[in-house]
Amino acid sequence: MSLAYSILTAVLPAIALLCYFYECDLRQNKSQSGKVKAFLLGVSSILPASIIEAFVDRMLMHGKFGSYMQSLSSVSARHSIPVTDALQMGFLGSALIEESIKMLYLYLVFDKSKEFQSKKDTVIHAVTLSVGFAFVENILYVVSYGAEIAEARAFMSLPMHAIAALAMSFTIAFRREQSHQPLWQAWAIALLAATLIHGTYNSLLFINTFASGTIVFVFVIVAVVLAVRLYRNLDSQSDRMPSQSVGNKPLQQSPQLPRSPGLDWKHKPKAIAKFLNRALESRRINASVDLDGDRLQVLLEGAAVPPQNLAQSIFKKLLSLDIPNARSLKVYGKVEYEKVPSWSQEFVFTLSLPERAIAVDPSSRSKLWYSPLTWILISVGLISAGCFLPNPMERFHANSQAQKDLSASQEGGSGYSDTDYVEQGDRKYDRGDYRGAIEDFNRAISLNPNNAIAYNYRSLSHSELGDLEEAIQDCNKALEIDPEYALAYFNRAGYRTGKNDLNGALEDYDRAIQAKGDLGRKGRLRLADIYANRGDVLGRLGRYTEALRSSQQALQIAPKHQYAWFVQSMALSYLDRYEEALAAINKAVELDPPNAEAWNYRGNILYTLQRYNEALTSYEKAIQIAPRFRLALRSRAALLNELGRDREALEAYDRLIQLYPNDREAMQTRNALAAQHR
Repeated sequence: MSLAYSILTAVLPAIALLCYFYECDLRQNKSQSGKVKAFLLGVSSILPASIIEAFVDRMLMHGKFGSYMQSLSSVSARHSIPVTDALQMGFLGSALIEESIKMLYLYLVFDKSKEFQSKKDTVIHAVTLSVGFAFVENILYVVSYGAEIAEARAFMSLPMHAIAALAMSFTIAFRREQSHQPLWQAWAIALLAATLIHGTYNSLLFINTFASGTIVFVFVIVAVVLAVRLYRNLDSQSDRMPSQSVGNKPLQQSPQLPRSPGLDWKHKPKAIAKFLNRALESRRINASVDLDGDRLQVLLEGAAVPPQNLAQSIFKKLLSLDIPNARSLKVYGKVEYEKVPSWSQEFVFTLSLPERAIAVDPSSRSKLWYSPLTWILISVGLISAGCFLPNPMERFHANSQAQKDLSASQEGGSGYSDTDYVEQGDRKYDRGDYRGAIEDFNRAISLNPNNAIAYNYRSLSHSELGDLEEAIQDCNKALEIDPEYALAYFNRAGYRTGKNDLNGALEDYDRAIQAKGDLGRKGRLRLADIYANRGDVLGRLGRYTEALRSSQQALQIAPKHQYAWFVQSMALSYLDRYEEALAAINKAVELDPPNAEAWNYRGNILYTLQRYNEALTSYEKAIQIAPRFRLALRSRAALLNELGRDREALEAYDRLIQLYPNDREAMQTRNALAAQHR
């Protein structure tokens, strides 16, 4: 698919929606200027959104979002990420920022516009602005990450932006009419509604399980259907709010329905207002009346908010009047000089029995669905389903994929490219089928001997099978094909460390830092791994100051890199800076509590600081995590012996010897301790 065709595909739904709005305006003889302005505002909002998102990603998320986006262009990248990261990226990193900017533009430009007082026009302007944002965003995504995502952006992401805008605008319009809350709360709740939709969609995509993908697909389809129904309802209504007025002047001029013969309705609203104001004079409340089609609208204004129970009294008074063609009544209450009513209540006059008219309070209908708590619970439920439902479904999906892979292998892989085999081998590697993965990587290499990724991935399978020499040879071949392949340098450094070739490993880590090639799906965060592992090698070589500096460089990139804190702690302890070493190892165990090695090393530092009871607690924590951890078992037994807790020390040595019967040193110490108590 060509780039131009992909871009057209990505923006086609936006163009179709804008054309629909244009046709609607032509039929109703409305101006296009507001929609054009909204669209251009949406286009321009992409710039501040991108700047703020980049800042938040760097300062609060340590580059996670940027690294994930980089991984989209990787052929064999696996994009599923932890749910905490998915929520952070989905809500904080994008949804809240983008929806806040859209809402700010709506408020600053359209809030005081006459068009923005109608529910329908409020929705159209908000959706048009959001479509303008998605229009540019889709183009940027296709250009940056390839034509493959054009359809997904067009038929999933763009509708999501429109649906979020519809939720925001409808919530603003609804609560502006129905709510007793201040206006700022209506806007805040509208922002919450849009952010929940946008953030839930993003988070489910980032979680990237079989179930989350299914939920996103169903979520978008259901939301589109509901959105279309809601818009049709708005399209069929004439629900313009009464504009502000003075005295008994009608609030707005509306098209009038045909009146009963012989009745002059030209001055009737004034007469009704005069009738109501006589009854309300003692309360110091002024009534303004307007007839909009077959709806009678009454606006009550006072120095304070008029009590809502007045609406029922006004309804009863108006029942006694002969008001032809008035089928419903809507009463609004507000403070003088404020723009938006504080409350409203609607009543319906039945045609056959006026005395049995039915009162309708829209704010009481479906209260559950208008509750922000309900929205939050739905969002939590969808994300939880995406996280916890996939286990059996993914197992079925994996088995199905394995059957497909087997069928392809039995059929000779007809039609498979080298990239297909790399992806198939990658899946087998994930399932622990390392030999099967090697076979697929071999097929990829036979089809394309210059596929550096296949050599690098095959090296991982060889290393898992314990064949470090073959793994190193594969990395050598990958680097021969692509001398800038940073990930191959990183992997070869790890293999050389395993063979105790520390100088060779250090050289590879330095080359990985300098290389300009692929760092894998972790992107820039991979540099933190490189600096941390480089610090470990420098420490093993006795170059502790350089090891400390390397760990600090890792933490500049990723302040929450657990292994970098561990390496820093070891470097500081070898430099006799034990208090600082303790602070560093405390940070390491805080970031990764189930790390037995970190707890054991913490015990060593505390022992050196002569804080024996705390050291003993750390050793016990390490053993609790890894019951067969030999170093922690030995350190605990020795410390109990040193503290004179002989019975506990004997039990500790017995446990160690039971697990490791060939540990002669432990056996000798245990026998000597037992001899003292005979």
